[in-house]
Amino acid sequence: MNLNGWDEVDRLALQQFYETGQAWSWGEIDQASSARGRSARDWIEACPPPRDHPVILPVLHDDERSEWFAIAFSDAQCEELREHLNAFLGPVGSDYHGRRSDMDSAIVLESTIERWSGGPWIYRFTPLPECKNQVREALNRMRQVWRLQPMSERAPLRTTDAMLREFFAALLNTDEKSSSYWLQQLHLSGRLSAENLHFLQIERQGSLGRWTDMLLDARLSMLLAMRRPSRITSLLVEAVWRTELAGFVAGNRVADALAHTRANILQNYGALLQARGSLAQPPVVLAFLTAAVAAIPPRKEQVPLLLAALPQDCPERPFAEAMAAHVAPSIRESKADLLELTARALSSRDFDSAWLHLQNTVPSVKSCELRLDCAIELLGPDVARQTFDAMAQLQPDERSQVLKLRSRLRTWQEIEELLASQSGKTPTDWETWLEALDQDSTWSQALEVAHQGVSEWALNPYETDPGRVSKLAKQLLSNRPESAAIKVRSAIPHIAQFFFDDGVGEPVFLPIYQSLLWLLAADQRFGGQDWGMAQNLGVAILNAGASGSEYQEALELLSAIWSQRGDVLHLNWALDMLDELIVVPALVPGARDGFFTAVWRTISDNARRVSLDERQMFKLICTDLGREAEYSALTFPAPDATAPEGTNWAEALRGKLVAIYTLTESAGLRAKRTLDALCSSLDVRLNHDQGGSERLRSLAREADYFVVTTRSAKHAATEFLKNQRPRGKSPFIYPSGKGSSSIVSSLLSAVKTQVAS
Repeated sequence: MNLNGWDEVDRLALQQFYETGQAWSWGEIDQASSARGRSARDWIEACPPPRDHPVILPVLHDDERSEWFAIAFSDAQCEELREHLNAFLGPVGSDYHGRRSDMDSAIVLESTIERWSGGPWIYRFTPLPECKNQVREALNRMRQVWRLQPMSERAPLRTTDAMLREFFAALLNTDEKSSSYWLQQLHLSGRLSAENLHFLQIERQGSLGRWTDMLLDARLSMLLAMRRPSRITSLLVEAVWRTELAGFVAGNRVADALAHTRANILQNYGALLQARGSLAQPPVVLAFLTAAVAAIPPRKEQVPLLLAALPQDCPERPFAEAMAAHVAPSIRESKADLLELTARALSSRDFDSAWLHLQNTVPSVKSCELRLDCAIELLGPDVARQTFDAMAQLQPDERSQVLKLRSRLRTWQEIEELLASQSGKTPTDWETWLEALDQDSTWSQALEVAHQGVSEWALNPYETDPGRVSKLAKQLLSNRPESAAIKVRSAIPHIAQFFFDDGVGEPVFLPIYQSLLWLLAADQRFGGQDWGMAQNLGVAILNAGASGSEYQEALELLSAIWSQRGDVLHLNWALDMLDELIVVPALVPGARDGFFTAVWRTISDNARRVSLDERQMFKLICTDLGREAEYSALTFPAPDATAPEGTNWAEALRGKLVAIYTLTESAGLRAKRTLDALCSSLDVRLNHDQGGSERLRSLAREADYFVVTTRSAKHAATEFLKNQRPRGKSPFIYPSGKGSSSIVSSLLSAVKTQVAS
């Protein structure tokens, strides 16, 4: 069936819709093996892709009674669909009455439709026997109008904050496809400027480790010349470090790094390295340290501060110390003129050193002029507040003198606007952010401050203070007004990103992961990217040395999520979680059994809808858990009924080389076992290298299909792989999860798509 533009999830939902015991079968419609099947297929192929539009589908019951279902995908879209049905169909010719239909979850057809729609957004109606053709023609005319004049609600009705939450959650999940989708939706919404959309694109490239692409962007020169949010500066500087300087760390090649910085980096990216402000990410600190030492003359005042900002356990710490040793200690005379030192630093565009000197000066006309000159590059809540306080100590005529220069006046106006928007709130960490939000649940800048805090607030104080971590974990679960609770929910991707290291959880933050998982499990609006976040948090808890009670609580939350919202469409998520539960010790076997039973029940109730690869994966999981009896108790369709499903892709994979890159070795091994069972002539090779290697290079060049589990892969390896893949080879395949089920299903989906095309 030709379903151009349909997402895979909607294709599967369509198949499930026609596998609900109707008078015609999915195979009859898909293969057009009868006149009525051909008529239904022609109708479906003419349907516009779901979600951008509603979908209208015919049903044929066993008694040959025909019926129509009109399915919308948001509340706003449903109301617009009602208006169109009223206009084109009206009350004549069918029993359509303009009211939404209640679905009975006990009836398979109706429960399937409701899951697909995602809400109570369905109309159903039966044409009168003598009016079947007229009803079909009316519905067809309505679809033609949709093509000429698309539905005004082209996506589910969402606020900008809600769409941004999905986008940032997709980045946290390293979900390439979804992050692209939500960026496109934000673009189509028209609610963000081109500049802000560009910033989001930079953040997406950074989360996917596409550092080279970031620096090759045709708009980079414009980006370097404009004032940027600090988080964008942070990502651009990190791109410079990873692509230009990180290679010098091996062998401690400090002299080469300094020479390269003087010859290339300061010339091409100097504008990025003028003001670090409060940015404290190790790659950013390392890049600024290298630039400070390489500068002529060196920025001596900055070197000890930058070295102190680098964590002691940072792998590049020895390299940084060797770099700092190239600069002789700065000897400042006690009578040194700090204002002169500030002016000198500003003349060389060393804003960080200039601001450092200004901290030791008393407010005056000259010092406030220099403060405003610094604030042009360093503007943020702290700099704004300190500059405002200094200006407040001047006399009115002195303030007028400071603001004579137009550029300083503009900066002063920006400071006033920033402080006004903050309404006195200047959070410096997550505790003060939550306190400010609880005091004012209508705080409009709350999410932007949280977003900015990911790159500006210090992580080290949490790493070294378990008591503080526990306090924050409890504070996240505090009772708060609904408007504040919604903002906390929207900020979950930012909070999780802050406490994840390169996508991997840290044991010290286990209480925070527990609180975030609890917030997700308790949220009635759970869906979309929440599945990926829940998986990441669950895996982090399991791998963080959880106690028995913590293990049990996490499994109970995951079981609640699955029992309340799980279905076959998300079976990969459940199988991936079972994958993880096999690897970690079962501290409370009963808790693991409870999750297993919930998944088993879903498979048992929907056996006809479980794919071959999912069955094989579950069979391996049952074997590894010693639950073979439970698998044997399942009743799947006879082999000949499912044979057509595997024929095309199995033939396409015959004799092919498939490479799987993942740092989760157990998931790779189980994926290999599954693929070997599905296609014995397939050559599957695994790789777990954490950086570029000859073996990885060889696989990238030779493999017919290459699966890269970016959720568990280091950026260095994924960037290396991208540069090794020859033209003409199939593109990399990125699973939506990092477990074995996601690996296998993503490969088979890519192969099926290729076969179909």
